[in-house]
Amino acid sequence: MEEAGETVNLAVLDLSDYQAVIVDQVQCTQLMRMSAPIGGKLPMHASGAGKAFLAHLNDDQVTALLHQKGLHGYTPKTLMSPHTLKENLALIRKMGFSHDDEEHALGLRCVAAPIYDEHGDAFAAISISGPLARMTDDRITELGALVIRAARTVTQTYAGR
Repeated sequence: MEEAGETVNLAVLDLSDYQAVIVDQVQCTQLMRMSAPIGGKLPMHASGAGKAFLAHLNDDQVTALLHQKGLHGYTPKTLMSPHTLKENLALIRKMGFSHDDEEHALGLRCVAAPIYDEHGDAFAAISISGPLARMTDDRITELGALVIRAARTVTQTYAGR
């Protein structure tokens, strides 16, 4: 949080209903900031943490999840097409971090990277969330590198890999 100057979240993957659940948060000191309740659930297709998890599922698992959950629209920017979502997930795999560009809430952006367990499965994600005014396109890449570095550090400490 101190490096980013934005709110940082820790989410875990709830495999019982395939949702990202916020388990911890460190809010920034800015007047405008993201605030979500601990225990709050994030949509898999419309949140940084959720897309970080989805990107580490294979296409068959993503398709099955989409059939089960659907693609609810939260904002005009929510990815509503399975094809568009799968293209976005391929980009996330390439970049190493996910990006929620006002897909869950207008004016809010988020970047996230997965944390892996000892088996190499993504079980948690660290994310940085903030208002569009401060999380500009230029900062997205910088903050993406920051969440990747933080997630790697936690993975190394937790899983030893």
